[in-house]
Amino acid sequence: MKDREIELKLKLIDPQRYSEILEDAAFFQRQDAGQPVVTDYETIYYDTTDCRLMQHGLAYRIRKSGERFTATVKDSGSSHGGLHIRGEWNKDIADNIPDVAFFSDLPIGEVLQGIVGTDSLVPVLATVFQRTAIDWIGDDGSVIELAADIGQILSGDHQEAICEIELELKSGAVASVLRLGAALAERYPLAIEERSKFLRGLMLAGIRVPESPSYPLELKKKNALQPQLQQIFSFCLHEIMIAQTQYLATPDEPEVIHQLRIKLRQFRSLLSFFRPLLGQEEYDTVQAQLKQLGGQLSYIRELDVLTADWNQIVQTCPDDLGKAGALTKVLTAEWEKEQAAIYQQASQGTATATLLTIWAWIVEGEWAQLLGEDVVLGDYVSLRFQKRLTTVAKALKKTDANDYTAIHDLRIQAKKLRYAAHILAPVMQKEHRKALAYARRLQSQLGKICDAQRHIVILRDVSTKYSSRSLLYEGGIMIGFQLCLLKQAAKDLDTFA
Repeated sequence: MKDREIELKLKLIDPQRYSEILEDAAFFQRQDAGQPVVTDYETIYYDTTDCRLMQHGLAYRIRKSGERFTATVKDSGSSHGGLHIRGEWNKDIADNIPDVAFFSDLPIGEVLQGIVGTDSLVPVLATVFQRTAIDWIGDDGSVIELAADIGQILSGDHQEAICEIELELKSGAVASVLRLGAALAERYPLAIEERSKFLRGLMLAGIRVPESPSYPLELKKKNALQPQLQQIFSFCLHEIMIAQTQYLATPDEPEVIHQLRIKLRQFRSLLSFFRPLLGQEEYDTVQAQLKQLGGQLSYIRELDVLTADWNQIVQTCPDDLGKAGALTKVLTAEWEKEQAAIYQQASQGTATATLLTIWAWIVEGEWAQLLGEDVVLGDYVSLRFQKRLTTVAKALKKTDANDYTAIHDLRIQAKKLRYAAHILAPVMQKEHRKALAYARRLQSQLGKICDAQRHIVILRDVSTKYSSRSLLYEGGIMIGFQLCLLKQAAKDLDTFA
């Protein structure tokens, strides 16, 4: 019996490589870990006919392994970034007949009895899988059960494959679990799996599942800076993980790609905001890792905006451009090529490895040694926002609207402020919120200049790459339109000075 489970779930994107992991001498074939233990499991999950256990965040299962039966109850706990922390209670039983009375000598037993009462428990779904497991001992002494599962989730006539890695912390540090997950993801195409087998089974059965609680972010002005900062970083990283999971599920949705890009930039902006509190080397490393993850996302977003502008022109001038199609075709081809490259990178597991490595860095919190214990979040945020706002205002006065490099740099500064404010709004001073409204308008105006200038470059590039008379004609019209936008946006910038 145990009352707490901490495990990281990772889904193998390419099931064909499952056997490679089992044969990898660096993991399952380590001499110091002993022989892998292979176990076949048959599991049935039970609930009342109206699913009251599920509604209370509980799962009741009976798992068979050989001639042994184990009844288990798990609460919903928390699941963030594939790291599941849940209450778990186990009882060895004689057969596969469910009964809440098995847990009567435990606190959870009273809870079960109160929910189920005299009603019977009925089968809801089942899992059948084979687990290959070893106990991994990390350099810090942490003991982690490294398990590979392959099999099926079954619900009526429906089934879904199980092909995943589970890293369960037996003793030691959570960061060790994350680093082991990162090491695996560096070699195999693994994605973070937010859903348990039980949750996946409920969805397969068509049972409406309560929404998982979002990652908690409760910021208080007077709270000590260090724990709040750790919470902020963890929140941002979890948002990126959610966006990555959504992207892998729907890679052809432009808005999903855009949200992933925003979440990455948001985290990078907050790191920049708190930069004086972080070690320079670690800061540079984490920023470089995040920049690499988002490196391919800028061009595809530019193509989205450019395509939307062009479609609007075509719709506005149907008599002149009603048959236009060359530019649309080329922009679509560029988008599809870029999207394929982004998906190829995401599906290789390298992004997963990077995110888990950064998460371990956050959890370990060695960077927090630079923070004084008497520093509170609200005071620090107030000082930093004032300094950043002053810097932006001074830079604007010196910026030439025709200096696109300077315009781009100023836009980045304003955007970083906006992204940081999105998270830190609860602890910001009122006067800073008003100033940030100005910064947002400024960033939008600068964006018009940067977008127009960048669109002109893209149009010239694709016109050369896909040269045709119709493309040159349509591209020329679009370049002329962008030049007009550029001239007007630069003129309007004077109103901000």
